[in-house]
Amino acid sequence: MQIDEVLQNTQSLILDRYAGGMYFVKLKSAGLPDVRKRVGLTIV
Repeated sequence: MQIDEVLQNTQSLILDRYAGGMYFVKLKSAGLPDVRKRVGLTIV
């Protein structure tokens, strides 16, 4: 999944099509270092 431009301070991601497990989210912003976070997705 890729979002090209975020125009608000927050952005929601709809993850219901993904299986439960561990994922990495990478955030990029002009003029700032990239950030990569590990996210655990639990399906209930």
